[in-house]
Amino acid sequence: MDGRDSAGGEDRHESEEKPTVKQRDLNAQLATLRMHYRNIIILILSACFILFALVGVGVGLSLYQVHALATQSNAGACDFFGDLASLPITTPEGISKPSRFGVQLVSDSRKSWHTFNCTGPEHKPDPTFVRWARYYKVPIN
Repeated sequence: MDGRDSAGGEDRHESEEKPTVKQRDLNAQLATLRMHYRNIIILILSACFILFALVGVGVGLSLYQVHALATQSNAGACDFFGDLASLPITTPEGISKPSRFGVQLVSDSRKSWHTFNCTGPEHKPDPTFVRWARYYKVPIN
C-alpha cells in the first residue's frame, strides 16, 4: 500500500491530527489513573485472599482441636464403661439379692461400651452379673 486511503484517495498521515500537548498530558494522567485503580484492585483482592486463607487455617485448626477433644473424651468414656462392664454383682451380708439398679448399671455400661465403638478386648461378663441379669431380665450385652 502506498499510504493512501482507498475511499478518498487522501494520505492517512496528513488527515490525522497530531495530539496537542494538553491532550497528551490528559492521556498520560488517564493512564496513570488507570494504573492506580488497577493497583488498588490488586491490593484489595490480595487482602481478601490472605483474609480467606487465614480464616480457612483458623477453621481447620478449630476442627482439629474439636476432633482431638472428642477422641480424648471418647477414650475416657471407653475406659470408664469398660471398667464397669466387668464388675461382679455382690450383696452385703444379710441381704438376699442385689438391687436392680446395680445390675442395670453394669448392663448399661456394657451397652455403652459397644455404642461408643470402643477398641480393645470385650470384657466378659462376671458370672454373678449374668445370674442377676437373668433374674431381673436385664440384657447382658
